[in-house]
Amino acid sequence: RDLPVPVSRSVGRAHAARLIAAGPQAIANTIYANKLGNGGIASGDGYRYRGRGFMMITGRANYAALAKTTGLPLVDQPELLGDPHHAAIAAASFW
Repeated sequence: RDLPVPVSRSVGRAHAARLIAAGPQAIANTIYANKLGNGGIASGDGYRYRGRGFMMITGRANYAALAKTTGLPLVDQPELLGDPHHAAIAAASFW
């Protein structure tokens, strides 16, 4: 179920308890909704583009920018940054 507001704007333990009960995907999708180039909660972008790699790249916009720099298909395959080889390529692109 989509929650109407991000955690940062909501108050109450009940809301936090619902998110915790729903699991990591619900937490990430709520926290990162409409931030860093991500879509809303229902898009699933918050969890899809969660922090990965040695540089902990987070957010669709950052994955897209890094994809341009490295030539890796990170928007379509964000899980690539979980692989040490690809994470090293991504980190090296910063220097």
